[in-house]
Amino acid sequence: MTARRSCPIAAAVLASALVGATLAGTSAAPAGALSVYEHAPAVAATATAAAGGGADGSVPWDRVLARLPVAARAAAGPATVVRLLKIADGTTVRVEDGSGDATGAVATSYVNVLGSLPHGSELGKLTVRIVPTAALATACGGSAGDGVLACYAGGGDTMVVPADASSAGSNGVSLDYVLAHEYGHHVAAHRSNAPYPSLDFGPKYWASYERICVGTLTGRYAPGDEASAYRRNPGENWAETYARLTFPAQPWTFAPALKPTAGALAAARRDVSDPWTGPRRTRLAGTLDARHRVARTTLTVTLDGAFSVRLAGPRSADFDIEVTAGGKAVGHTSGHAANDVLSFASACRTKPSERVTIAVVRRRGAGPFVADVTYAG
Repeated sequence: MTARRSCPIAAAVLASALVGATLAGTSAAPAGALSVYEHAPAVAATATAAAGGGADGSVPWDRVLARLPVAARAAAGPATVVRLLKIADGTTVRVEDGSGDATGAVATSYVNVLGSLPHGSELGKLTVRIVPTAALATACGGSAGDGVLACYAGGGDTMVVPADASSAGSNGVSLDYVLAHEYGHHVAAHRSNAPYPSLDFGPKYWASYERICVGTLTGRYAPGDEASAYRRNPGENWAETYARLTFPAQPWTFAPALKPTAGALAAARRDVSDPWTGPRRTRLAGTLDARHRVARTTLTVTLDGAFSVRLAGPRSADFDIEVTAGGKAVGHTSGHAANDVLSFASACRTKPSERVTIAVVRRRGAGPFVADVTYAG
């Protein structure tokens, strides 16, 4: 059985600064400054790996699914007990306990681990499904012997874990670590990284710090790939980074370029405790006439995401928008009025911060204008 999740991204690559997709009615910069992609690679991730691992040597030990297969509920067995367990801060976690432990000790120990991890209100939305270890692969949509230790399904907010805590040891990780990794996926599922899906790219601050967008467009990373490029999947690298907030000594076996630095860990903490809630907005306003032909403002962009400029000016005038970054033209409008829109579906930095200049240019006519700029941050 193979499950697929696709991660379409409309994007374009600017040689030294932004990645974006210009929309109808706009013009891209000259060749060499902007290479336009109508759609960046639409990654369809397979949920099962080939025997022996993926093309990059990956042997996936967990799996991210859109939804759990029907077999997952049956795998838990008829003796499943639903437990609503509270952690110290009062949050209640739902556990579908198929461990066979009548005392609830296994379920309680798992929830105690989850409660000790960095978390927000998303913990109260989680369901933990404990299944007999022999049934785990089936519960996660795979087959016996494929090496999967756990899985997470974004649709349903459910992680599936084995009843036997010692089963993780053969992969060099403890079950506590597996719980932390899977919870990292749950955090991502409840954070926005618009327009990129957080489960595949990671949350906004971490993904922007690691410049996942441009790394994806250049082929370094493979969002959503749970098989052939598992260890280059940013969603898995995010979950590994998150787990290291609690288990810093665990050896790093994923993408070398994403091995967590102090800055990456700080970004991950921010994604947990102070997540991105939406784009910033600023306004350039003024009056253009024969003496004042151009008005400009400059922004410092530190996050990847959508970028747009919406101009409103006199009906009788012809004002255009021009955007530059890193000393290169990014795009401009060339209409015959003063009500233009220049929009980038995806603006991706190649440096920690980019200076982006927005200009409103008079072609003819005169009068007041406002240009509203929206960007990730």
